[in-house]
Amino acid sequence: MNTVPIIKKLILAKKYPQTAWRLAVDGLRDKFHLHDETSKAPNLVVLYLSEACNLRCPMCSVWQSRDEFGQKAKEETSYTLEDVQKLVDEVERFKPMFYFIGGEPTLNRDLIKIIHYIHKKGMITSMTTNGWLLPI
Repeated sequence: MNTVPIIKKLILAKKYPQTAWRLAVDGLRDKFHLHDETSKAPNLVVLYLSEACNLRCPMCSVWQSRDEFGQKAKEETSYTLEDVQKLVDEVERFKPMFYFIGGEPTLNRDLIKIIHYIHKKGMITSMTTNGWLLPI
């Protein structure tokens, strides 16, 4: 390992602490794409694939949730394959992980097609499910 650049940075940091601090902060911003207080590269996309749920677990409030008008969530509300494809294509260059939650993600008719599409693009998927509809 070449330690000369590190030693030079330490000497500069001691001699010019304000400049060294600014360079360190700028370096971190560049490394993590943190400009204008927002990240340019999402590493996780969380999708509510379905607001519907096939169970009524007492500890879960998702199935009891209401919208901004006090109405119960519509059971048929869910993302379509086309909706997810647009999103995947938009963030593909960042290669984020897709995490599906809900309601119950397995109630989405396009779930298998959505997973295949995301995997075909080289990204990872994960989901939280009650497991009731998974084949044994």
